[in-house]
Amino acid sequence: MSELQVTLRKLHSALRPGGLLFSWEYVGPNRFAFPRRETAVAERLYRALAPELRGSWPELPLPNPMEVAEADPTESIRSEEILDAVHGVFDAVDVTSLGGALAFPLWNGLNHDALFDTERGHDLVRLVLELDAGLSRAGTLPAYFAYIAARKAPAGVDRHAEPR
Repeated sequence: MSELQVTLRKLHSALRPGGLLFSWEYVGPNRFAFPRRETAVAERLYRALAPELRGSWPELPLPNPMEVAEADPTESIRSEEILDAVHGVFDAVDVTSLGGALAFPLWNGLNHDALFDTERGHDLVRLVLELDAGLSRAGTLPAYFAYIAARKAPAGVDRHAEPR
């Protein structure tokens, strides 16, 4: 959404005191402009895969941010700003990082028929998700997805008041 702050303020004001906003969001690079250092593992893994598990490309196809913008001007336009913006508007925020910096870029280049229809494909999906979670937990790769729980302060609580 291009009006991120405005939208979050509207959501905040629509909640009752103590109300909760729950969201599952892509919080990775804007327009899927994945940094090279973050795609290097996915690219190496793609090249190592059996040909029947890869798509028809010799190298992992990565999104072109300009093409993403042309196809949908609103697609992940401010995704990397979401977490900071939510913290700036809501009174209490809990974020559960879900990884994704390995699995999400890799997913575009895989043969989805093989993933869904073969045991080898099922094994690959499980392995990629386990690797993704481990690399994210270790801090080697960032989280591109997150659960966000944001709460509006209960009635009578002013988040901007000076602590006593």
